[in-house]
Amino acid sequence: MSLKWRLAWALILLLFGLGIAIAWTGRYASQLYFHEVNQTLNASLSMYVVERLALIEDAKVNDDAFRALADQAMTVNPSVEVYLLDPDGHIVAHAMPEETSLTTQVALGPILSFLDAEPGQLVLGDDPRSERRKAFSASPIKSDGQLQGYLYVILGGHLFDAVQDAYFGTFISRMAASILLVVLVVGAFAGIYAIRKTTVPLDALQLALRKYTNSGFLDDQDIRVIPENTLEVRQLKEQAMQLTSRLAAQFEQAHTNDRLRRELLANVSHDLRTPLASMQGYLETLLIKEADLSEVERRRYLEIAFRHANRLNHMVGQLFELAKLDSGAIQPELEPFLIAELLHDVGLEFELAAQQKQITLSFQGLEEGTSVGVIADISLIQRVLENLISNAFRYTPEGGQVDIGLVASDSQIDVAVKDNGCGIAPDLLPNVFDRHTSAADVTDNAGLGLAIVKRILELHDSRIEVTSNPAEGSCFSFGLNRVAA
Repeated sequence: MSLKWRLAWALILLLFGLGIAIAWTGRYASQLYFHEVNQTLNASLSMYVVERLALIEDAKVNDDAFRALADQAMTVNPSVEVYLLDPDGHIVAHAMPEETSLTTQVALGPILSFLDAEPGQLVLGDDPRSERRKAFSASPIKSDGQLQGYLYVILGGHLFDAVQDAYFGTFISRMAASILLVVLVVGAFAGIYAIRKTTVPLDALQLALRKYTNSGFLDDQDIRVIPENTLEVRQLKEQAMQLTSRLAAQFEQAHTNDRLRRELLANVSHDLRTPLASMQGYLETLLIKEADLSEVERRRYLEIAFRHANRLNHMVGQLFELAKLDSGAIQPELEPFLIAELLHDVGLEFELAAQQKQITLSFQGLEEGTSVGVIADISLIQRVLENLISNAFRYTPEGGQVDIGLVASDSQIDVAVKDNGCGIAPDLLPNVFDRHTSAADVTDNAGLGLAIVKRILELHDSRIEVTSNPAEGSCFSFGLNRVAA
């Protein structure tokens, strides 16, 4: 069932319940109104009777006087029932037929409240013939200043109940049916009109979203022109537009990623094919010309093949490492450690390479940072430093210099790796950390190493920055959070 019809049926049921409540309330209110009017008009009836007739003489009921009173009262008004009560509220005389079922006592509380009430104040009392509470008139009977009992007159007795049930119920039923019918018809038309006016934009939004879906999430023009006649529709439209914008951005990003993935596959395939083809060529030469080659040539061929195998193994390892970082399989285990000690240990790994290429490896600021700790994953940060220093050595010529700097501030430690090598071309600088393009544009697959560096630092809520000038060298820097003092 659609929202429109759900709202319509809910409105009809609400109006139906409201009509029943109005009918019941009207009947109850009309009964109270009748009791109040009847009691106000006849409040002094018992007092007048008591003043004119001696109903109790010498503590005994005057049966003749009471019988005459009851016959006269019920002749004039058949709905009136007269009772004579003792001071405790027990019924000592009445004019009902002997087979009539009566209670033996009437509660005195309402009688006393009636005698003390202001004129026009409704007080309902017990009806000896039923469990209903009725309007009544009551007056005390006294002799020589002593209370002898009460004259208790029910103003709407059993006969009135029978007539009321026969006619008043029918009248109320007709009135309730009329009210309910009018309320339902008028309210239903007004409600359905209001619901239609409210849900028309929702229907339009639903249709626009269906068209947007069928268009392959490309055309959102129908959503843009939906009228904003209510606050809720405007909010839904804004959220729909945000959704379409986000979907458009995600589709664009997906297309870009797909294109970059294809480019990466082509680039990696090319990079893997080069060492693989070289290794295969030297091994085939060994197999074909093994008898014609000298021991020195065979060893040189094997060393070249081994070097290409190492390069291939290193490249595949980097691809797997980057894939694990991107998938979230590797998460940093943060712990405090001294960054200066880690820099010193990593520098020792490159002492031999520095000697072989006659590169000066210098450290700046390590003395200042020997007591400064950072919060990070020590093994992952070691991987970052090894990649950056390895790249610096790769592009620094013999006799060059690689500087590792450490600068401590109040909140973080800045680490920089600087070389005076060939530098990076300006057109490659924006994409130097992009794994999709760097592998093909940067020799020896240095781009994958820089992509790994970038991803590791992102896991530490840090970022890698680079400044470079061709033929002057490059500087890579990043920051790590300090240990709280």
